[in-house]
Amino acid sequence: MKDMSKVASLILCASFMMSICSCEAMQRQPKETEDLTKPVVDLADDLGRHIVNLDYGSIRNMSTEGDEDLETIMNDLEYTGNYNEGARKEISKTLECKTLEDTAEVSEDGDEASIDVHFDYVDYEKLISDDILYVGMTPFTDALAACTDRIEVTLTFEFEKDENGKMLLTNIGVIKDLFPYASADFNFAESLDTYIGELTFSGERYDNLERTYRDTTYIDCAAQVLGDGQSLTWDYRLKVEVGGEVIYESDLISESNPIYIGESYPDADDITDEILPDGEYTVSLETEGGLVLASGTVTVTHTEETEPVNYEYYCPEGNSTILPGTSYNVTLDDGLEFRDADYETVQGIMENGNPNHIVVHADDGLYGDEGFSAQYIPDAHSVDDPAAQAVLQENVDHTIEWLGEGFPNRVIETRDVTIGDQTFQITMIDQGESAQGLNWAWGYMLIEQNGVVYLIYIDGCNIDDIMLKTGMITVVESDPRI
Repeated sequence: MKDMSKVASLILCASFMMSICSCEAMQRQPKETEDLTKPVVDLADDLGRHIVNLDYGSIRNMSTEGDEDLETIMNDLEYTGNYNEGARKEISKTLECKTLEDTAEVSEDGDEASIDVHFDYVDYEKLISDDILYVGMTPFTDALAACTDRIEVTLTFEFEKDENGKMLLTNIGVIKDLFPYASADFNFAESLDTYIGELTFSGERYDNLERTYRDTTYIDCAAQVLGDGQSLTWDYRLKVEVGGEVIYESDLISESNPIYIGESYPDADDITDEILPDGEYTVSLETEGGLVLASGTVTVTHTEETEPVNYEYYCPEGNSTILPGTSYNVTLDDGLEFRDADYETVQGIMENGNPNHIVVHADDGLYGDEGFSAQYIPDAHSVDDPAAQAVLQENVDHTIEWLGEGFPNRVIETRDVTIGDQTFQITMIDQGESAQGLNWAWGYMLIEQNGVVYLIYIDGCNIDDIMLKTGMITVVESDPRI
């Protein structure tokens, strides 16, 4: 009996011990699994940190092989040579990651493992729009900071041990899925000077062909804004230089969505009746930072004040004179002499206040057969003006009428006369030889210069003589009275 009790006790004791051992084994199993996955979680944490930091070198050291495309992407995201590159770098800074520890799996032999890592970054597609134009990085980074939409990506990283027992990443290529924006372009404005046309000048005193202002009190300039520039805000000022010296800078001007930008010098509120000094004016539209948007040079000049031309009758000293308002010089042939206003023939001309505007008269004496007169025609500005043609015809008709029917052999002839670089026509009337063997001829010629028209009257012994006498009229360099 005692032996049976002892056996039963041993059986119960053994059963109890087995139960205790079984419980200990069950309690130890989670700890063993945790010990197997923890290195994988740590690897994933390190890998995620290197990805967020764009540290390709460290990623490569954790991998069985490299990936040139991933290396290029990460290297490019470090550069900010232009606005688009800068924008991509700013987006990469929003990348965050979290290791999903409960997804870790390890093979029975511990040679292979996998784990999921969750990534998210700003939804860059929300920042791409033709309706948005970023002027510099600040508007872009402001929009980036205000964007709450995120793109979420979960990557499964796979590892296996190498021959040295080091656990390495085998699918490095999946990391590229985190950077679809690596080649994205955003709607950045170019430099402002690429959106602007040529600087042009205007104003009632401006001659576009000569690019010159004459007698002006102001300079007005503008430049057309092109393309996307019309959706921008332009901050600029007007600068004016003369002889390399800045003589004027306007306050900063701000315009939104302009078609043209420009300003006047002086400012519209400061324009007076005083004309601007002569000179070459360089006018520029510039940003506050000194970027020249548009620039041009314009000449400013003024009309020289001259003494009014006097077309009254006068008697020149000597045998030469320049007809008022022109550079036509009259040098009398020998025998001819300019006559004073009290000369008998001139007195007849001057009756009733010189209505025909005779300015000079010369002849060879009271009873001579040679003479010269110049008659100013105030209502004409070219030899073809009706007023000029009327005066010519009136004198020709008067001479023919005066001759009457007593000279049946009279001849009327028109010839060309060149004076300087101009050619005019002279109408001559030759009475023909009289019974006494005498002969006279008269010539009438319209000449013009600078819009000043004269009727030249010459009389002589025949047509050839008159043609010779037209040589008394020449052109000189200038007349100080013009």
